[in-house]
Amino acid sequence: MGDAFVYVLFCCNHGEDGQPTGIVYSVDLPELGIKLETGWLDRGPVFREERTPERWLVRIGRRRFPIRGYHSWVGNWCWDQATVSSDVASSILGHLVAWGFTLTTSSEPLPLWARDQLKPLLEGSAGAAAR
Repeated sequence: MGDAFVYVLFCCNHGEDGQPTGIVYSVDLPELGIKLETGWLDRGPVFREERTPERWLVRIGRRRFPIRGYHSWVGNWCWDQATVSSDVASSILGHLVAWGFTLTTSSEPLPLWARDQLKPLLEGSAGAAAR
């Protein structure tokens, strides 16, 4: 599982000037058709890129995740992109679900590692649709 690279886009910059806000509002895995959002425009987990000679990470809330690459202003200036292994992408999804992010877009079939992390949201969506 961990050998594949996944692009994870983070909506973390101010919409008016592209400056970092220090928090993440939305996360998009475009290759997989997955998008998660906080539902708030003024709050979310702390977010920042951290680079030392030994490690390259993104911090989301109190957790740090290893990354393989990072680019600012991808697509437009609101979004930054990290390149991560599928294992790390799975951990990020699980962390965002625990933070209360909601699934706003998903395409099928999802890879097994993504399906496992998104299971509570997918079951909730199916249950809500059935009511």
